[in-house]
Amino acid sequence: MHGDNHDAPRKVPPSMVATWESATSDPDPLTALGATRALVALLSTWEAKLAVEAVAEGATWEAIGRSLGVSRQAAWGHLHDHVAELRKHDKS
Repeated sequence: MHGDNHDAPRKVPPSMVATWESATSDPDPLTALGATRALVALLSTWEAKLAVEAVAEGATWEAIGRSLGVSRQAAWGHLHDHVAELRKHDKS
């Protein structure tokens, strides 16, 4: 499982790269702080996309939880709505 089906690295969205750059290099701490908050939201979406990949490859919620350092119930509670929404979006 562990990404064996993926030959190429994942492409990081340009918006995530730009937001990271702003969060880490903007001299204005308030601008960097705002970019950091935006990055948290982008990373949440990234995390959900990875969970979709894991579920599609047969991962259990127990395995996903273990990867996140939480119980399967906590992983499911945190991600199942996002996974369902992304899967629905991918089908349309």
